[in-house]
Amino acid sequence: MTANKPAKGALVVGATGGMGQAIALALAERQYQLVLVGRDEKALADLADRCADLGGTAFTAAIDISDTSSLPDKIEAEIAKLDQLELMVHCAGTYAGGTADEADLAAWDHALDTNFRAFVHISRTALPAINKSGHGAVICIGSLGYAGPAIQVASKQALAGYCERLFEDVREYGTKVCLIRPGFVNTKFVNSARLDRAKMVQPDDIARTMFYVLDMPPTSCPSEIKLRPQFTPYKKG
Repeated sequence: MTANKPAKGALVVGATGGMGQAIALALAERQYQLVLVGRDEKALADLADRCADLGGTAFTAAIDISDTSSLPDKIEAEIAKLDQLELMVHCAGTYAGGTADEADLAAWDHALDTNFRAFVHISRTALPAINKSGHGAVICIGSLGYAGPAIQVASKQALAGYCERLFEDVREYGTKVCLIRPGFVNTKFVNSARLDRAKMVQPDDIARTMFYVLDMPPTSCPSEIKLRPQFTPYKKG
């Protein structure tokens, strides 16, 4: 990095999860400046050290993204630490169960805030800087299927619809928007004994898919990518 060539900057939300770590480390190998957002301060600090070992620079921000009232100010302060912001990758999320007639509404509100509204608030804060770059990108990690409790399905569908419209809003700035929708990914959130982790989509596969989007020429944008396990991860018998 030289004084007349600012480092590429990326905001990684959900950085301490399995996919977030793989994405952060892959970006560090390309010498990005990173803002790593998560909830676990120690995990963030450890990840920042690993990024530094790979040649990247990482700032850490322990933020509860479900608190959207203070989220824009906190994100704006972190973005200001970067030379410039070109990329936002959002892979944060939580889970809330229950049926629609018996659900804990406080838990459902928290899930909706974390899984959808946080993305709206963070992207709104980050987009002016990303658009200014003329070749930026917003990449959101969603989910392949629409199964599960109603609030999970609702937040996934809301995310998909928002990303589709978001692309239309920012495409003329040269900003790419892509929703990556993987099937089973080998992270700690998948704990079924019926599944073979070696046959799942791996976190590094998500990082490779991110670079597929970033490395596309400026004349095209893969706006949605479905990523399925090549072989069924369900164990036989």
